[in-house]
Amino acid sequence: MRLALTLLFCAPLAAQPTFHKDIEPLFQQHCQNCHHPGAIGVISLMDYENVSRHVRDIGVQVSTRGMPVWKPVAGVGSFENTNVLTQAEIDLVTQWVQAGGVEGDPKDAPPTLSFPDGWTLGEPIW
Repeated sequence: MRLALTLLFCAPLAAQPTFHKDIEPLFQQHCQNCHHPGAIGVISLMDYENVSRHVRDIGVQVSTRGMPVWKPVAGVGSFENTNVLTQAEIDLVTQWVQAGGVEGDPKDAPPTLSFPDGWTLGEPIW
């Protein structure tokens, strides 16, 4: 019993996810193509300063699968380049939100992505 308690209290705590190390790479993969300045996304998810103001909203949108937007119903047809989060990714974002949306060390950030200006699918024909 004493050994079990000792191990319990000496066991390393699971590291809490941080924005730069864990969440920012997910945002780059699934979100930033729409959520960068000048794009259709209402808020920018390009940096912690902007993200930190919307942590709770991000948690709601991710946990309810409201974001990233993907309208096709699973199992109806086959689509390339689906943009959905796995349950593990949803759980990671949820854990990050519940821990307070910790920034972490900026040194852990992936290289910043850049996006072209203008219409990425070509100029619409009116």
